[in-house]
Amino acid sequence: MAYKHIQKSRVKTCSVCAHVAEEGSRHKTCNATKAKKRCDGVWDEVVNLSAKINMIPGTIDETFENFVVENMDNVLRGIELGIFTKNWSNCNAYNRKCAYYYVCRKGKDSALVEVK
Repeated sequence: MAYKHIQKSRVKTCSVCAHVAEEGSRHKTCNATKAKKRCDGVWDEVVNLSAKINMIPGTIDETFENFVVENMDNVLRGIELGIFTKNWSNCNAYNRKCAYYYVCRKGKDSALVEVK
């Protein structure tokens, strides 16, 4: 099994009074109170990332290793030349049409957005 989900743990600390917010707190500013007055300081937020990793020890067959490297080289050369292979099985992946759906099927690129 391959784990894909990365856990995010957010720790919010007030920049004024050093109060640490409870986990899952949604306050926009510091909610600590002193003498019946709220601090309202700005949060310093730290995000800690963690993920489960499943290590499978063993050796990889040299033939398979060479195949992967050769395939990667072919893909990179194709990208440089503007040649992209079509993966028809992913046209409706993630419950929506691929961004290139109409380009592949009808040659229309009007729905594409150019990113610079």
